[in-house]
Amino acid sequence: MVKVGCSGFPVARGTYFRQLGAVEIRSAFVRPPKPETAAAWRAEAPEDFEFALHAWQLITHLPSSPSYGKLRAADCPRMHLCGHFKGTEEVARAWARVEAVAEVLRPSFIVFRTPSTFYPNADHLRDMYRFFKGIRRGPRTLAWQPTGSWEETLIRKVCEDLNLTHATLPESVCQRGAAAYYRVPAPRGINPKPFDAAALAARLAGKNAYVFFDTPDSWNEARRFLDLVRPGQRPASARRLCAD
Repeated sequence: MVKVGCSGFPVARGTYFRQLGAVEIRSAFVRPPKPETAAAWRAEAPEDFEFALHAWQLITHLPSSPSYGKLRAADCPRMHLCGHFKGTEEVARAWARVEAVAEVLRPSFIVFRTPSTFYPNADHLRDMYRFFKGIRRGPRTLAWQPTGSWEETLIRKVCEDLNLTHATLPESVCQRGAAAYYRVPAPRGINPKPFDAAALAARLAGKNAYVFFDTPDSWNEARRFLDLVRPGQRPASARRLCAD
């Protein structure tokens, strides 16, 4: 089974729910939605539709992160105690807010994205292990999206130790968990390597995987990829729209 979706809703939710089977709520990284908003999304979606909820940046990122500029002072009066899985009341409260949203949204995944400032050293690993060993997981799968100087062997070990799924780029070979979790980002840099949709589709044959597109044309790219991995799963009219 391969589920395909976008990072956020690039079209009206009703249209989205009819054509794709999963979505990443990446905006929750900046600030989690209100539980009543999440409950409305869950009620509107088909029963078998799956959500992936990004964890709040107050858990993973330091106040020096540019995305903190989008927060309100009321979100956390003592922001200097946030980020990097620190064992502080502020991080604990941020996780409690994510949990409150997860209770009503019922996501299949909660994704923890760590910044390049969260590099592999003893202090960071200590705080990360303490955090994940101390929280209540519930029925959700927890995924980790590391950035920066993490080697694949260490990523694999951390994921095995903490029962995490590695949320990674399509070309990565470092995968762990019952289902692979891939994120297709927007092309960056000079002459970026193009996304090879056919190659990834071939690799996923017969496997359980989730593929989320976080690109300027995510809506069309996701539907084209779905046609590669699960041909005929969408209405013919929707497939014609995708091809146009």
